[in-house]
Amino acid sequence: MTFLKDECGAVTTDWVPLVSATVGLGLAVAGVVSGGLESLAGNIRDTLNSDIIAGGSGEASGAGSGAAGAAGGDDGLVELTFNDFTNGDQGWITMADEHDDPLLEGMLGPYYDQSGAPVLLNTYSFDPDTGYAMFEFDLTTIGNWEAADQMRLFVNGVMIDATRLAGGSTNSVASDGSDETLVSYNFIERESVNRDVTEERLEIAAAWYEAEADGARYEAIRSNVNTQSEYTVQVVVQNPSEQIQFGIGRIGDDPYGGEAWAIDNVGSYGSEILPVEFNGE
Repeated sequence: MTFLKDECGAVTTDWVPLVSATVGLGLAVAGVVSGGLESLAGNIRDTLNSDIIAGGSGEASGAGSGAAGAAGGDDGLVELTFNDFTNGDQGWITMADEHDDPLLEGMLGPYYDQSGAPVLLNTYSFDPDTGYAMFEFDLTTIGNWEAADQMRLFVNGVMIDATRLAGGSTNSVASDGSDETLVSYNFIERESVNRDVTEERLEIAAAWYEAEADGARYEAIRSNVNTQSEYTVQVVVQNPSEQIQFGIGRIGDDPYGGEAWAIDNVGSYGSEILPVEFNGE
């Protein structure tokens, strides 16, 4: 009777079934969620092993290399080549003299040319089944561009677009009139440069045009080198040929030196449908 009334050890007796129940519940829960956890882990692994960064920078493999780059979003946009010009012109053909600039290092340019003809040319290769080819690049302009100053874009020797760039505004004034090509200029910013940069640009432009002895002309150059503007340009070509020669030039009537342009970060892409990244749509 004394043993039956003795409560010593009752806690231990209660703890054993409680722990057993808790362990059993944990095993039951683990059995339910384990399948989902394995599936989620597999998805994470596959994502980490895939190329998920669209437009990622990298060394270009040359003009028309067609080397597959990073995949884009749901539209299947694929980067084919990328040029950041840290190692020279990287296959681009230049038809005009390139000039020095204190700010625009590591770019292709700047160029003073105003002839309207292509100054830069590069040839790209595309798969025969490519639905859309897209080119994208950063454009920097030096000077106070006016109505007569237009960037020109060429595909296989044909001018597909002439766009007026003035005061940060963009206005397409000529195109090939075809639905096969689309062009978009996205204005980024316009800034004034400091006096030291202005003076250095002034000296470069004056030396090129041999204008040092003409005071009035010298001052006119000054007014065209103390500002610069930045744009992102996109060109889409529907049903591209297997090879496309892409060209860039500028036309203007500025009688003074200093106004110029340069490009950087040029990418070529292929897609089966119109890229959603295209700013013009």
